[in-house]
Amino acid sequence: LPPFESRTNFIKAQRIVIMITPLRGSFTRPRDSMKRTPNSSFVQQEQEENQELIVEYDRNQWRWSSLLLAATSAMLADLNYTLLISFFPEAAKKKGLSLFTVGLVISVFQLFNFLTCFIAPAVTSKLGARLVLILANMLQSGLSVGMAFTGMINDPKGFFVSVIILRSLQGVAASFAEIAAGGIGMRSVPYDKLGEAMTYIEMTRVLGTVSGPLLGGIFFNIGGYPSPFILSAALLCIMAIALILTPMAKEVDNKGEGRDVGTGGPSATRILWSQPVIVILFFLILSFCVAFTFIEPTLQPFLIRPPFNLGHASVGGVAVLITLSFLVFGAITPFFINFIGLLPSMSLGFLLMGISFIIMAPPVKFEGPLSLFSFMHQTSFSGSMALICSGMLLLGMAGGLVYNPVNNLMVSEADFAGLSLEECSDQIVSILNQAFTLGGFFGPLISGCLVHHLGFPRSCTLFGYITLFFTALAITLLFVIFKRRKPETDSTDSDLTTPFVDDRIDSQSEGVL
Repeated sequence: LPPFESRTNFIKAQRIVIMITPLRGSFTRPRDSMKRTPNSSFVQQEQEENQELIVEYDRNQWRWSSLLLAATSAMLADLNYTLLISFFPEAAKKKGLSLFTVGLVISVFQLFNFLTCFIAPAVTSKLGARLVLILANMLQSGLSVGMAFTGMINDPKGFFVSVIILRSLQGVAASFAEIAAGGIGMRSVPYDKLGEAMTYIEMTRVLGTVSGPLLGGIFFNIGGYPSPFILSAALLCIMAIALILTPMAKEVDNKGEGRDVGTGGPSATRILWSQPVIVILFFLILSFCVAFTFIEPTLQPFLIRPPFNLGHASVGGVAVLITLSFLVFGAITPFFINFIGLLPSMSLGFLLMGISFIIMAPPVKFEGPLSLFSFMHQTSFSGSMALICSGMLLLGMAGGLVYNPVNNLMVSEADFAGLSLEECSDQIVSILNQAFTLGGFFGPLISGCLVHHLGFPRSCTLFGYITLFFTALAITLLFVIFKRRKPETDSTDSDLTTPFVDDRIDSQSEGVL
């Protein structure tokens, strides 16, 4: 066979050869006019080796147990992050910590999570995702036990140093867990279901993020300061044991398969970041994460004033609409993509995202470009609630439409760059995780600065404008890049309209054969 662009194509071509050649009789038995030659045993041995490859790399089946363990581990990592939000600020205040130091304790988790993203893919590829995930869960469990004992420290400085160190290490362990879990999830499903699998994992992560404060508050009321941490430690320990007892296929574990491990060539991370499409997708998913965290520090102060006058529970209910909408629409997005394709789906998602910010809080009166939609402003409670709830629902729908295509397009671009999924899956998850953590940091910061100077309504309108402008620019760049590749690859608009990337890979393999 001639050289291929990637190992993925080579494996797929082998599968096609083995499936076709028995019909020709060239591999299964010699022709009547042929005599056996000394090379016949070599041919038979080569066929058996190829058949082994087919079984080992068969991606046409779902490995549900591996996917479930990966999704649950990612969910527990996010639950562990938000667990203390509902009770720790008040408990830390009694220990003598200021609001600034409390915020630092909570946010340092994300800082170290982000920094660990740069080394986690190489470690995961070398040790294997399963082992890394087991160790990460065990480490998180032990650190949660340590957090439970910090309640016994009465000295403010000692308490602060203890919790800041433990939270930093939790961020490191969570980063390893999330990247290993994402890689396992991507390798546990057929190629044409990659985006769907990653959306399921992200949905479970959202559940962990939402349930963390709820469980933390409940168990704090039941057993005091240590109880939430003991709960988290127990859940993470159970997950580690489940990973130890559950067998995992070696192609899912992917030990030693990453391009970053001893290949002598450029690393998968460097190859991915050298692709303009990957860079554009990174900034798109970063803007998506900034949008989701934009309202975190500013929604509650806006909704407790007239005409809303909502209590804390009602404000939480409005914010949860984003999560519910994302979960529901994320589940049906794969079917929706089948009709319009990857790039159109992502474009529609960002369009809805910009619209959601524009309609959720229109300014009271027209005062310039930032109040163009002041005619939508409602003075009544029901009208204002309808607008804010519609904005929340549209934002969740946008998330469901955006996340699935981004994963598929990243995998497709990695294949275009000559990387198989086994070589780059951990690196792709690392890139996504970097976007999530940076978005979680910059979203509240940007929101706070804008609202301080412009107020919540005009800040939302400005952010909607910015989202629409830069999204239009990025989507146009992607469209031009994919269109310019068409004459070179002699393929259809698979990157633009094909529902999943597997169709493009198969068509390339068949064309070479």
